[in-house]
Amino acid sequence: MLKRSQEMALHTTTNPPRVYARIAGITYLLVIILGVVSAGVIDAGLIVSGDDAASVTNIMQNESLFRMSTLVSIILYAAVLVLSWWRTYIPTAP
Repeated sequence: MLKRSQEMALHTTTNPPRVYARIAGITYLLVIILGVVSAGVIDAGLIVSGDDAASVTNIMQNESLFRMSTLVSIILYAAVLVLSWWRTYIPTAP
């Protein structure tokens, strides 16, 4: 059986920390870009502050934009879940 230090050395040599850092960095960039696109571009074109009827009209007229907003939000939340898992699991992996 390998000792804990040997297991850690084996783990870091097979998957260097630089690889983990790059994947995390790319995921953070994805979260930032999707957040800006979702909130700043897509939703700004659909939602009218203080006028629910106008918002519903915009959503009905731009159904594909609304669907794209939903898809971007799902991808955004999935990326946040990946980062959460990454932050808790990778440092404690055997």
